Amino acid sequence: MDATSAALLGVLIGFAGQFLIQWRLNTWQREHWTRDSKKAEWRELIGTLCQSARRMLDNWPDVAYEFEPTAESKIKMWRLWSDADFEAVRTIQDRIFIADRLQKEDLLRRWQKIVSDGDVSRFEKGWNELHAALVKAAQDDLLR
Repeated sequence: MDATSAALLGVLIGFAGQFLIQWRLNTWQREHWTRDSKKAEWRELIGTLCQSARRMLDNWPDVAYEFEPTAESKIKMWRLWSDADFEAVRTIQDRIFIADRLQKEDLLRRWQKIVSDGDVSRFEKGWNELHAALVKAAQDDLLR
């Protein structure tokens, strides 16, 4: 092999090496960005559902106060309760990076089931079970 061929081969090998390094770096950056996006979505979802569940429990119609609530206070409780449910459902439905996992977990149906139950103790038990399942799903999703 003459000097020109060797130099050309060196340039080609260098170019191929740079290409592979750049390709791997781009792949790693995309994976990192996706994982960070998933983590942010899980955090927002779990936080919003925790906040909604707490607001619902704090404003459970006919249970929130020890005295007999007035019609006006019942309307206010139902509105707060309904707003909390709406926010939770919106947050479940607007996920992008974790949407497939949420469908697999059947999250929307499970949330709607515990919300529509109508019994505060069953709501609290259902929420605690759902919360534990969400945390486990998030950990599984982010650690694989």
